[in-house]
Amino acid sequence: MPLVSHLDDEAGVGRARLLGRTLEETLAAGSAGIIYLEMETWRCFDRTEVNRTNVLLTLTRLDSAGGVSVAGKTHTAEFEVQGLNRRWDFSPDDNGSYDYMFLIEPDGTALYYDFSRSADGTAKASQIYQCEVPADR
Repeated sequence: MPLVSHLDDEAGVGRARLLGRTLEETLAAGSAGIIYLEMETWRCFDRTEVNRTNVLLTLTRLDSAGGVSVAGKTHTAEFEVQGLNRRWDFSPDDNGSYDYMFLIEPDGTALYYDFSRSADGTAKASQIYQCEVPADR
């Protein structure tokens, strides 16, 4: 069972569920050996939108677990840092790979990849977004 069992993102504010309890509840209970892990949240927009008011998707991560929230649905994802890039893989397939991936570059450019129809496991980015960590975090 993974350390993080559920990710929830309401209005861009993420909360981690740690073995069925919120992180705050676990720390308040005085559980020994718990390390505070900060939720990282990215809001992504159409890269041509100047005012960045229409959030199209939200990417969250807590340690190696993550979430991809789009169109009212949150997908559980595996998160990792590759070099300077942040990567979310989600929707596992029958072969132990993932059907979809988001990659955020250091400048906030997010690339979306769809491997679900790839015969050889490769794909080119099919969508590009501009993402940022909210200033109120």
